[in-house]
Amino acid sequence: MRQLWISLSLTISLLGFSGSREACAQPFPADPGLPLTIEQLAVAQVPAGLAASGQFYTRELKDDLGTHKYTVFLPKGYDSTKRYPTVLFLHGAGEIGKDGLKPLSVGLGPAVTARRETFPMIVVFPQSEDETGRLTGGWLAGTPSGERAIAILDAASKDFAIDPKKITLAGWSMGGFGAWSLGEKYADRFQSVLIASGGGNPADVGPLKNRPVWALHGAKDKLVPLASGKAMADALAADGGSVTFTEFPESGHDLTNEVFNNDSVIEWLKSPTAQPAYQPTTAAAKAKLAASQAARPFTPAIEIPRAMAVRLGNRVLDSVAASAPQMVGNNGVIYGRIADIFDSTTASGRQFSVQFSNISYSAQLERVVVQGVAPERLRIQLGLRNATLTIGGTYINGARHAAQTSAIGIYMGFNRPEWLTVDVRPYLENGRLRFQTLNVFFSIAPDNWSISQPGYVSAQGFGLTQEMVRENLMSGLYSRKGRIESEVRNAAPTIVAQLENQLNLNAFGDASALVSAVWPLPTSTPQVRLIPQEIVTDAQGVSMVMALQAASLDPLAKPARPEVVKGGELSVKKIDPGLDLRVAVSPEVLGPLTQLAIDSGLSRVNVMDAPEPSFAKLADPEFLKTILPGLRQLPAGWEANTVFVLTEPIQLATASDLAGALPASEKVSAPLVLKVNRALLKVGTRTDATAAFKPTAEFELSIAMPVQVVLKDLPNGTTTLQLVYPAETQVTANGKYAPDFKTDEQTIENQLLADQLSSSWTKWISTGEAAASALPPVQLGQASYQISQIQATNEELAATLETPSIRITNKSEEAFTYETKGLGVAWGGPYTLKPGETHRYRIASPLTYRRLVGSTYETYTLMPGSRSEFRVPREGGAPRLFEAKN
Repeated sequence: MRQLWISLSLTISLLGFSGSREACAQPFPADPGLPLTIEQLAVAQVPAGLAASGQFYTRELKDDLGTHKYTVFLPKGYDSTKRYPTVLFLHGAGEIGKDGLKPLSVGLGPAVTARRETFPMIVVFPQSEDETGRLTGGWLAGTPSGERAIAILDAASKDFAIDPKKITLAGWSMGGFGAWSLGEKYADRFQSVLIASGGGNPADVGPLKNRPVWALHGAKDKLVPLASGKAMADALAADGGSVTFTEFPESGHDLTNEVFNNDSVIEWLKSPTAQPAYQPTTAAAKAKLAASQAARPFTPAIEIPRAMAVRLGNRVLDSVAASAPQMVGNNGVIYGRIADIFDSTTASGRQFSVQFSNISYSAQLERVVVQGVAPERLRIQLGLRNATLTIGGTYINGARHAAQTSAIGIYMGFNRPEWLTVDVRPYLENGRLRFQTLNVFFSIAPDNWSISQPGYVSAQGFGLTQEMVRENLMSGLYSRKGRIESEVRNAAPTIVAQLENQLNLNAFGDASALVSAVWPLPTSTPQVRLIPQEIVTDAQGVSMVMALQAASLDPLAKPARPEVVKGGELSVKKIDPGLDLRVAVSPEVLGPLTQLAIDSGLSRVNVMDAPEPSFAKLADPEFLKTILPGLRQLPAGWEANTVFVLTEPIQLATASDLAGALPASEKVSAPLVLKVNRALLKVGTRTDATAAFKPTAEFELSIAMPVQVVLKDLPNGTTTLQLVYPAETQVTANGKYAPDFKTDEQTIENQLLADQLSSSWTKWISTGEAAASALPPVQLGQASYQISQIQATNEELAATLETPSIRITNKSEEAFTYETKGLGVAWGGPYTLKPGETHRYRIASPLTYRRLVGSTYETYTLMPGSRSEFRVPREGGAPRLFEAKN
């Protein structure tokens, strides 16, 4: 629930070859290039000699339990006569299966795919087949999948040029638990071990003390707490081991990109050192991975109409536009070509035709202003600095005379920007934002343009001199200022098209980060895209409604067309035309997304894997005997396995007349009820620790959790989101023994189970990060936005975001005078601030502050939301401006 509200503040930051596997199987597979499906990444046959490029190969291991598929990556230029460093990679819970391909979709696989021309190692990708056990136990030593991973490594070592002295064991999440466990049991097999978001039993780490171990963990991991991973590293360090623990303060459970797409990590996998040093992932590495993933075909499984609505008021548009110069052209430089211009002129009584040929233009886009000005009318103003219109050649022809010149340059905007104003009508075409040009305005100031003379002039004909041609040509161009302005106006649609393309590229498309903020499972986030459905412009801004498309959580699923499910009721007609930023999500989004998890078999959680420890009581034999008296007949030492399975999608609705609810306001939402209409709690038992768990009992559950969302503004400027619970979580349970479990005692204490489940649930949601957390500001353009209002109805969960005020407080004993300047405006002031008083500026972009001290100016740039104080320095002296400490 908390994450769903936080996702509202993330939404606006997003306002942004087909063939069979057999067709790829060939002795020397050519690089098929991107985009690639997962199936197309792997081929069946291994080259006899050198690999033309880095390539994945599907393999099979046969044992007493059947045939097991896995994948091997061979680096570019692979030579079977050499020996290569190798990684055995253990995937997370979301890639469990028997296809041999899902492990390529998350973790090390995508990073290798993006770098397959340069990745220097062999990588072996086994696949866990444990679909019923704990999410942390799929790779543990002694389990079938864990031992099979070692057998697969043995098989790959026989078939490929693996250096047995340079094998690193690496794993993420469930694979991180496996890396600790298998590393401990088979320490002699591995040169080093790398663990991301993993944990285990600190008492077992001793065998790894002679191996370099690197453990990496997110401080905000809600699934495998940071303390769990750190306890393992601390235990190994206390045992004298060479272990490095790297903490990511702002990251959660999914560290796959931070770790496996990182140059310093990849270098360590190749040549492990005792003390690795993590270096931030480079922009180039991020871009390469993003391009590789974006090039993959997006095949939506569902489409949720009217799922999201956004209001971009003019204050917000101004902030977005402030960063637009970096979005358009080449780092803000726009350029293009203009068709040849044909004209005629008269000189000395003679008629001449004139052709201006090979015309190009370039300009530095210094400032962009975007504002809604009227219904269906958006005004885009481009401040053009150092604009150059180059005429490559001029050809003049008369009855008996002719002339040619070299290039002529027309220069504009060298003293100040010249403004090109374009009024457009935004509309949608096949899910893409388009701009219809309505009017274009452009006029050159007389003192802000000039023309350079041609360096070369050729004149033919009696009486026609080079100087005459040059003089008449220059005077003619200066007299045709209106024609030049017209040509600039004619170029406006091309410039606007560049901006349009960038908006579609950056504002719409992959929105997976939005879902990542609310995704509760230790699996990969579903790939999600936003599709604009409605757009309307008014005098105060723009309103938009979007559909949400989501791909299946099974990367191998390729539905022919998306299923259009029940959508929301969001409409641009219902959006208040304000000046600020407002984001709304339909509660209908939650159901279809959780249905994806159900359809993919990912909606099950072992109670031992739940983040709240008291859930483990549901697998405690002594407690289970009080609920299921029939279990008392089992011999001493029996074990239980209890799994929660979501069978119907989660629903969210408002609750009317809820006793104990806080009154709704701008800072307090109306009471909501999060409903699980049907779920199962499955209990299995075994009397032999080596045997499989047998179905013993099953409870059908329903859960209803009342909740309200409260915003709190702290004195330090931070806004927190807190969940309050006006009533207890209501749980109903109806249990029965499994048909094959024979007992004379048929009594089941359903209420005891319901009470325990309700208690554990309440503890989980009422403490720690699940209950309250600071809301991060949303960076949009050059401004930072903070949630200031919330609203909850059956139609929308909405948040209004505003630019935090810039505050200047006088903490000295004397008044002081200063001036301010915003982007593209003149200096304002002077303003006098008296002792003890505060000046506030609500502005979406940075504010420049200056104060005359003697004969020089003290100048600072104040960012939106910043707090400054005018005071005496700690060491004494004259008062001046300082950044305030929270």
